[in-house]
Amino acid sequence: MSEFDAVIVVGQQNLSYAVRDAIGNYISGGGNVIIIGDAATKDSKDPLICGWSSAALGDHAPVRMNPVGMTTQCVKTLTIESPELSFWSVHPVLHDVAEQYNLNLSKTDCTEIEAIDVVPRTDIGAETIAMLSGVDENGDEQYVPGIVEKATAFGGKVIYFDYDPGCTRSIAFATLRYVSGA
Repeated sequence: MSEFDAVIVVGQQNLSYAVRDAIGNYISGGGNVIIIGDAATKDSKDPLICGWSSAALGDHAPVRMNPVGMTTQCVKTLTIESPELSFWSVHPVLHDVAEQYNLNLSKTDCTEIEAIDVVPRTDIGAETIAMLSGVDENGDEQYVPGIVEKATAFGGKVIYFDYDPGCTRSIAFATLRYVSGA
């Protein structure tokens, strides 16, 4: 992985301990990683694995999952209708939209978002860049960290997206430029 400016972890919940450990070691060495949704939260060989805490990846994941409780479901998802992304600060990944402060994702093709119930890991210095809000299927307000960042000791960055970054293409491209140093 050291040959790459950034690694994107997306679309695959089940990653082996060895792969999650390799990603964590890459981050420890100053690598840049973008984690999207529930990627790398399970291991098909160990049904007790739930979340990013196992292997070295867990040392750097900027969010942790809220516990689901005594169920067989590992990842708790929230369906957010009429989603809006609210920016908490000016940040390089928001440079194309930072003047707006609130971005209504319903005006894109993303009228409904499946988000993971996570909380930022402030214990390791993770910072929320943007919050995702909207209503669930019961009409109750929901708020989850939409984009969270953690910097590493050797200059690497780990960015977590709790939604499909394709909903905000300019933010996705700005994030790629930001983590690759372009």
